[in-house]
Amino acid sequence: MKYYRILPVLLLLLSCSSRYSQTETTKSEIDESYSTSTTLPVSVDDEDKLSYASRAAGEGQWMESIHSYQGVYDNKKASAEDRSRALLGLGDVWSNPLNPFRDFGTSLFYLDKVATEFPDSAIRPKAEKKIASVRIMMEEVENVTRDQLIESQQTGD
Repeated sequence: MKYYRILPVLLLLLSCSSRYSQTETTKSEIDESYSTSTTLPVSVDDEDKLSYASRAAGEGQWMESIHSYQGVYDNKKASAEDRSRALLGLGDVWSNPLNPFRDFGTSLFYLDKVATEFPDSAIRPKAEKKIASVRIMMEEVENVTRDQLIESQQTGD
């Protein structure tokens, strides 16, 4: 009789796991397809690609933003400053609360790369502040989820 009360918790867990698997699939699609993006011609300079990526993120065009930032980062001929800005942009996009594919782990991965690959970059302090804010967001999400689980268990008893 009490088993029906645990149903909301199971549904919550199920929805989280399906959302995670959808994110993973989408991320692998991004990894496979970003090099084929045709939005910007190859001849566009990195500064323009960074500006475009920022605008695309602001308009909710997450894939286009990721493609552009990734393209600048992957361009070994780009300046260290542009490549570090691209990493910061990727960290921002992946942690954006409006991004339906938000992934804190991926965000931290890119933000950590700023410090490890470009330790002397002027962008590094911004990346370190963003790392702290992403960790706070992660903690808040974990707390809300934990509180929801506890509440559903208490109402189920």
